[in-house]
Formats: sequence, structure tokens, C-alpha cells
Amino acid sequence: MKLTFEKISIKNFLSFEDETFNFDELEGMTIIIGKNNDIPGSKNGAGKSNLFSALVFALYGDIPNGLKRINIPNRMLPETVPVEVSLTFYAGNTKYLINRGLSKKYRTASCDIFRYDDEELVNITKSSIILTQKFINNEILKIDMSLFLRAMLLSADQSYNFFKLNAGQKREFIENLFGLDFYKEIYNKIHQDTIALSKDINIIEHDRINEEYNINLYKTELEKYTKSFQESQKSYTEKYDKVLAEYNDNSNKLKNIDKICEVLENKRDDLENNLRGILYNIDQINAKVSKYITLVVKNETKLQNIESQFKKIDSVVSNVCDKCRKVIIDYTDFFNKKTELEKLNSEIIKAKAELDSANTELNEYTELKNKRTQEITDIIHKLQKADLGKNTLEVTNNKLKETINELKALIKKSNTESNPYTPLIEASTKKLNGYNEKLKEYDTKYSYLEMAESIVSQDTIKKFIVADMLSLLNNRISYYLNKIGARYTCEFDENMDYSFITDSGEADYNNFSSGERARLAIATSFAFRDFMAIRVGVTSNILILDEYMDSNLDSLAINGLLNILTEFLSLYNQRVYVISHRHEIDESIFNNTIIVEKTNGISKLSISKTV
Repeated sequence: MKLTFEKISIKNFLSFEDETFNFDELEGMTIIIGKNNDIPGSKNGAGKSNLFSALVFALYGDIPNGLKRINIPNRMLPETVPVEVSLTFYAGNTKYLINRGLSKKYRTASCDIFRYDDEELVNITKSSIILTQKFINNEILKIDMSLFLRAMLLSADQSYNFFKLNAGQKREFIENLFGLDFYKEIYNKIHQDTIALSKDINIIEHDRINEEYNINLYKTELEKYTKSFQESQKSYTEKYDKVLAEYNDNSNKLKNIDKICEVLENKRDDLENNLRGILYNIDQINAKVSKYITLVVKNETKLQNIESQFKKIDSVVSNVCDKCRKVIIDYTDFFNKKTELEKLNSEIIKAKAELDSANTELNEYTELKNKRTQEITDIIHKLQKADLGKNTLEVTNNKLKETINELKALIKKSNTESNPYTPLIEASTKKLNGYNEKLKEYDTKYSYLEMAESIVSQDTIKKFIVADMLSLLNNRISYYLNKIGARYTCEFDENMDYSFITDSGEADYNNFSSGERARLAIATSFAFRDFMAIRVGVTSNILILDEYMDSNLDSLAINGLLNILTEFLSLYNQRVYVISHRHEIDESIFNNTIIVEKTNGISKLSISKTV
């Protein structure tokens, strides 16, 4: 991809107030010289480099010398004037516009990028300057500021000399040059995914261990529950059997009591029937006794009356004559009364005998009545005792029946009640299986990530990419050193460590003179430029040398460098801009001259073309 810079507009940037420059206007090589009217006779400080600093600022939001933002505006202009730099360029076949600036007074940075779609501007600015710059570097320019300053804007500033960089800066530059930053990003992304996946694996493993612990805990609790359940069932069953046996025993006792009561009641009924017969007989005998007593009393009364009459008659008869006695006896029916008296005595005797017999029989029946009454009373007592026992047993059995029903309910409930641990074990086992499946899936993914991480690791990339293109880089360095008259070279190895080879053997960087070191810096910069063009395919329509040949180079090196630049004109179809104060340079070889003239702190451009 070729970067083709068209036009840059500069307002209030360093020494420029308002300037526009068209890169395509000047072909071939252009020399840029300065004239500082603020210091008569001086060519320095005119603002020659500021034109290309504005280019870098437009592209990257920074300038090569790292000047602070507050010092970018021109001091000769009011602070109410904002900094504005606009750059139009092509990246491949797509045209872009970048508007970069600093607000007035507070100098807040801004960056907007547009794409031309059929001459219509489409704003493709991202949500922040950082994201916008990342988008410009990665998606449009394909190179960062470090590569740009070492491949397209070459400066005598030693801070951009590769060999002056520290180890970390060298490694970062080489990674960018070889595109290892791309693989590094991939590696970092894979590594981040690996770390994230490792965390997920640890989380799942932690959850899996917890679930295993839960399962073991639930199994232990299940064993306790099962043991407790079995003991409870055994206790319930034993108690149920005991209570049921007692209930059945009491029921049998109640049946026996009912049978005994039935026998006793039958016997009582028989005795009561017998007693009624006895009482009937006693009543009959009492009637006979009453009858005989009445008869005896009646006869005795009669007997007493007759005896009283006999005594009266006898006292009369004994005191009268026989004739009178006879008359009295006949009149009083004495002899019949006597006979009646005898008969009454006989009847009384008989009645008393009957009365005695009846009394004897009454006594017998009375004794029998008393016996039967006692027997009945005994049976009643037995029945009452049996009823009391029966009631006690019935009350007990009612309670036992309640207990039996309660035990039945408990046994039924325990039989139908599902234990709480089996569902928990099943749920945890399901979770555990899910975790195991997830771990299996993640382990497979993790092994793939580790493999990918190994593939895109620095050592692997250096082995397959750096080593493959190393000879190209070393050849280009050797080529350019030879072109500028050096009898030594610099070679990089697979680890991107370098060594200096001279005719007398290997040397150290500090063994070289300042001029030789300048040759090394120029040769490696050009080699890096070629390498980037070949490997990444990124080239530019401009090459800028800012006082690149003004120090420590002899005429041989300068002539060699100018020959290389001439090659670049045809090889890359570039516009070459050279800023230099060297008197040895034949200005006639340049196609154009740009004079940067500074007056009262303001720089102006004037362009002339060689006829």
C-alpha cells in the first residue's frame, strides 16, 4: 500500500501562521533552505522542519521532538487563535482528510478523520481521540510514528538513531518493522483469552469441587437420614406392634369380660327368677301363717269364751241342786259346749301344728331367699366390678386406638415422604456432570489456545518470520553501507541481536568514529525503509531528510547518499525533500528549492523550480 500525501494546510502551528503546501506540486528532489530575518545572516531557526512536523502532527497528533502541546501555537499570535492542521492523502486508492487541532486558550486536542466517497466526505471518527488514532495507525497508515520517523522522515536527531535506542525501544521497533506487533497483538489476545479461560476453568473447577463437596455432604446427611428413618420406622413399628398387641389383648379381655358378664347376667336372671319363686312361696306361706294365726286366735278366743262360760256355769251348777243343775246344763247346752271346747282345742292344736310347720317352711324359704339375695348381690358386685374393668379397658383401648392411628399416620407419612437429600444429590450430580462437560470443553479449548499461543509466540515468529526475511534486511544494510563508502557492515541474527563486521573482524559500536556511526544510521534507516516496503507493502510518495547529511559525513558519503536518493526517485516514484546546510552539496542536482523565510516569528514558504 502506498501513502500519497497531497496537501497540508497549517494555521498557528509553530512558526507558521497560515500556510498551505501541495506535496504533488514538486517532482524530483527538492532542497529546503532557511532564512531567519530575526537573526540576520542566520539560516537556523527559520522553521524548515516545521512543515514536516506539521505532517507528523496531522498523522499522529504529536511532533518528532516531543514538544509540549502548550508550546505548539505560535507565540506571536493571540492565544484566541486555535491550532489547525488539515492533511489530505491517499492510503492505497482511498482518499482521506485528517483535521487535527488544539482549541484556543486551553489547547484541548481534537482529531477528526473523513473518507472521500465519490468526493463526498464521510466522517469515520471514533468515539475518542485514542480510538481514532489507533484506527488511523492500524487500519489506514499501517505504520506507527516510530516507523514513520525512521523510514519516511529521516532526521539527524540522534534520538531516532536505531543504535542509540535502549534495549526495549529496539525490541519494540524491530517488532513493528517485522510486523511482530501484529502477532504480538494476536499473542496478547490469545494470551488474554488463555488467562480468561484459565480463570473460567478455575471458577468451574472451584464450583465442581464445591459440588463434589455438596454431594458428599448430602450423601453423609442421606446416610444419617436413612439411619434415622430406619430407626424411626423401627421405633414406630415396634411401638405400633406393642400398642396393637396391648389393644388386641385388651379387646380379648373385653370379650372375656362380656362372656363372663353374660354368664353372670344369665345366672343372676336365673337366681332372680328363683328368688321370685321363693318370694312367691314365702308370700304363700305367710298367708298360711296368717291364716293359721287367725284361726288359732279365733279358736282360742272362742275357747276362752267357752271356758269362761264353763266357769260361770260350773260355779252355778256346783251351787244348785241336781235338778237345777240338769236344767242349767240343758239350758246352757253344757255338754255340747264341752264337745265344742274339745273340738276347738283339737283345732287349735292342729292349727298350731300347721302354723309351726308353716313357720318352719317360712324359715327355710327365708334362708333360701337370703341365700339367693346374697348370691344375686355377689353377682351384681361382680358385674359392677366387670363393668368398671370393662370401662377402664375401653378407655385404655380408645387411647390405644388413637395412638395406633397416630402411629399409622406417622408410618404412612414416613413411607410416603421423600427424603430431601436424594433430589439435592441428583441436582448436584447434574450440575457436576455439567461442570465436567464444561471443563472437558474448556480443557480442549485451553489446549488449542496454548497451541495457538505457542505458534504465535515471539520465539516461534522469530523462527518462521524473522529468520526467513533476515537475509533481505542484512543484504540491504550491506548494500547501502557500500554505496556510501563503508568498509564494514551490520548483521542481525535470528534473535534480532546485531553485530558489526569489519575487514579485521567483529567490532563494537563504540569502536566506530562519528562519521562511521552516521553511515550505519543512514544505511540501517534505508534498509528498514526498503524492508518495510517489501514486507508490509507500505511506501510513500515522499521522503524527507532533515539535516540528515549535515554532520559527520564526508564528501564521499554525501555523494553516495545523493546517488541513493536519485535511485529512490525512479524506484519508488518519490518526491525527495532535503533540508541541509552543507556547502558541499551541489544545489544544481535539485529540481526545486523551497525557501523558508522567518520574519517577526512568522515563517513563510517560497518555491522555485530549476529550469
